[in-house]
This record gives sequence, C-alpha cells and structure tokens, in this order.
Amino acid sequence: MSKIRIYIEPSKIADFIKIEEMGVVHKVKNVLRLDEGDELFVFDGTGKEYLAVIKYLQHDSITLRLGESVREAALGFEIALAFPMTKEEKVDLILQKATELGVTQFLPFVANRGLKVNPSESKLERWQNIIKEATRQSERLWLPRLLSVQPLDKIASGTYDKKLFADINGIPAGKAFTAGTKSVLLIIGPEGDFSSEEKSFLKESGFTAVNIGPNILRLETAAIFLTGLAAYFLQGNAR
Repeated sequence: MSKIRIYIEPSKIADFIKIEEMGVVHKVKNVLRLDEGDELFVFDGTGKEYLAVIKYLQHDSITLRLGESVREAALGFEIALAFPMTKEEKVDLILQKATELGVTQFLPFVANRGLKVNPSESKLERWQNIIKEATRQSERLWLPRLLSVQPLDKIASGTYDKKLFADINGIPAGKAFTAGTKSVLLIIGPEGDFSSEEKSFLKESGFTAVNIGPNILRLETAAIFLTGLAAYFLQGNAR
C-alpha cells in the first residue's frame, strides 16, 4: 500500500485532532479501510509531516493522536506561476501538474486575449482541493498558495530574483537561470499569445522573454514545461 497522508491546517495541529470532513472520513473508513490503532501521516503544508495513530473511528468523525515529526523541510526555492484565465479543464491540469513539479504560488490573471471571467468561491475551493490532493500524492511538504484573479500589472510588480515570460522570440530558457537564483515568477500567455502592449509592459517591468522550444505549445503545456525547467534549475541551486 502506498503511503497514506492527510492534510491538516497548521492551526489545527495538536496532540489530538478530530476530523469531521466527510470526504476524509469516507476515504479513511470505506476506501482505505483503516481502523482504530492504524497509522497514517499528517502534513500541515508548511514543511512538517507527523506520524499519527487513529484513536477513535466513528461514523461521522475520526480522532487522531499525533506523534512525532518524521519529516521537516525548509522552502528551498520559490516558483510563482501566473497563468491567464482559461477553460476549467486546462486550469485543473495546470494546478495539478505544476503542484507536483514544485510551484509555490499560483497567480491567475485576465489577459487581453484570454477569458474575462472571475471564478466563484466554490470554484476556487475546488481548485484548492486539486492542489491539496496533488501535494498529498506527490509527497510534498509545502502546500502551494492559490491567489484570487488579479490584474497583470499587480502580478508583474512582485519582487523575485528572476521574472520570465514565455515567448517564441525570447532567449533559450536555460540561459535565464543563473547561479544563486532562489525565486522566480513565470508568466504564461493565453492561447492567442500576449498582445504587443502586454509584451512591452512585461519587458518594461523587468521580465525576460524566454523561448521554451520551436513548437507552438498550448497554454497548459507551456505552463507545465516552463515550471519543470524552473524547478530543475532552482533545485540545483538549492543544493
């Protein structure tokens, strides 16, 4: 059986933890078929994982007795990924795969040539659940943050060691990552590409245009591929 992990918010970490979220209760009881006395792992999304034992298993709740911390890790690097609002299934894929690859923050925005939508609270909650599940499955210790949709100029004003946007006329992406880089902001354009005004704005805001290959990639492919490149280089710098 693969490692069983449950996410618990940092504020709820205690010697005894009562879980009343029915999705978790159902999975533990009916899918994993765990029982009182069985062990599992709890992670808090801020770099810590604990061994826990099921103390009480009731029809509508689970009580865990928290044990010692078995894994701890500092956040060695930061990858912020900004992507334009697009079809829901594309967003789902970006959130899932980029979480597995090491993104620490997601920044959705509305592009000139992208969808002009503002996701509902229920949709943001669903996306957050996708991130939690991808964090759990990939055995990450840090839970990425998902921000609400913001204007491009607000995202671009952030401070990072490197700020990059994907562009077929940019420099090879590998040349953009230099020794000592610990944080990077990646911005992916919409299916119809950034407008000329957006590209000029990004360059004026300190961004470097990077080429991630000769082929025209779909939005979600470009986001995942550039994230993977950034994670590869930043993990090397963090060693």
